[in-house]
Amino acid sequence: MKILYDFRIFNLQDYGGISKYFLKVIDKLSVNNSIKVISPIYINKYIKDCKKKNFVKYFYYKKKYKYTTKVIYLINLFVTQIYIFFFKPEIVHLTYYPETHYKKNKNYKLVVTVYDLIHEFYSSKYNYSKQINLKKNIIHTADHIICISRNTKKDLINYYNISENKISIIYLGYDKKIEIDPIKNFDNKKPFFLYVGSRDKYKNFLKFIEAFSASDLLKKNLNIYFFGSSDFTILEINIIKRLGLNLDQIKYFSGDDKKLNFLYSKAYAFVFPSFYEGFGIPLLESMNMGCPIVCSNTSSFLEVANDAALFFDPHNSEDIKDKLEKIFYDKNLRKKLIDNGYSNIKKFSWEKCAQETLNVYKNLKK
Repeated sequence: MKILYDFRIFNLQDYGGISKYFLKVIDKLSVNNSIKVISPIYINKYIKDCKKKNFVKYFYYKKKYKYTTKVIYLINLFVTQIYIFFFKPEIVHLTYYPETHYKKNKNYKLVVTVYDLIHEFYSSKYNYSKQINLKKNIIHTADHIICISRNTKKDLINYYNISENKISIIYLGYDKKIEIDPIKNFDNKKPFFLYVGSRDKYKNFLKFIEAFSASDLLKKNLNIYFFGSSDFTILEINIIKRLGLNLDQIKYFSGDDKKLNFLYSKAYAFVFPSFYEGFGIPLLESMNMGCPIVCSNTSSFLEVANDAALFFDPHNSEDIKDKLEKIFYDKNLRKKLIDNGYSNIKKFSWEKCAQETLNVYKNLKK
């Protein structure tokens, strides 16, 4: 089968769960299918070092510059259209919601993955109206929609009134092979909570820090290590100081998956305080590394983490504090969560994700 993946996510994420998801699926499907990944100008570090010939990539840039975003998008779109014309794919799978409106095309079937409804639920707070308009267009234009959790499917149907027959639920996977790259001069004198990913908006950074700072027990005995693509902002540093914490116990790390695995392997617990997630790949990563989870009780968390997490109300800093103290006190609970994680993760894999994605493509061609 001839399948084409577009550039969108690779020009939005340097690292991240969505780009990782597509690269894993593409890698599995490339064995028996003819695949093109079109990303001429890209920022994604995952594909930077990829040597596979089915990736159409020309120029990697480290930083987004003002006034260039639209030009880069149009160049990438133009090259994508050229490859669609000559490659003649049977399936075009969009990696993220496009900046332009799409129309149905009789020459190929259009598939889009919907990860969550963050834009819709937080539109009034963060002004996501433009994203919603474009997303709405592609949702109604696509021949089929893949949702990465039951919760996302439920939200999608409720918000957009989409037919259930047009949607497939396909869970994401995780890297079974554990590769670790130790962080040089790593200070592991104190146990630490690990936070992974972006810290802005709905990610609930503030409530998490407030909860930690309100506990003399936690402040005395633990650190918090953050892993992501951006260092602390001036605003975040001021918040940390205002809450009576210091940057010796609140540290930031960056790097690849191997360094992240190192932090999972050393962490006392992984904390995921987000208000909303479509899936949450770090949950699987944490389980795989034997790191217990303390996370929100909202959206897809209950569905994915199941009995491998200690849950809290992300809107309630007192509840967050209580659960963080509980995981610190209760060594038996910590061990139980680790064991449950090893059992729970067995239902997820990239092989399964790729095969179910291929089944969607095949059903569209019938």
